[in-house]
Amino acid sequence: MVAELVELVPLAIDPNGVYRVGGTRVSLDSIVHAFEKGCSAEEIVDMFPSVSLPDVYEVIGYYLRHKADLELYLASRKQMETEASAGLADSQPAGLRARLEAVSAIRAGIEADQDGRVRPAREALQELSDKLGLPR
Repeated sequence: MVAELVELVPLAIDPNGVYRVGGTRVSLDSIVHAFEKGCSAEEIVDMFPSVSLPDVYEVIGYYLRHKADLELYLASRKQMETEASAGLADSQPAGLRARLEAVSAIRAGIEADQDGRVRPAREALQELSDKLGLPR
């Protein structure tokens, strides 16, 4: 008598055709990308806490056993990611990056002040304006 081995992998295809892991929103390509970068299963769980460690091991095993079958899917997902990234860069309002950097710098200044360094707000804002090349 020969036992039949059934491979149960915690993957499901969502309505957009994306493989999701273990009933979460984490995609197969996210797990594969992290694994290919050299992350261990434990590190992947740290990156994606909604995915369980056994599910990560099962998905990595499935990927390694079916690498050739998944190449086309992963390549198409990478292409979609590239196109989406390019579209986002074109749709950002002018000056958004400078404003976000200014906010980040202001927050860093506030954090620095909490470390005991105190200076007038006008001086700090003028320094930021000069640093970012913003008009006075």
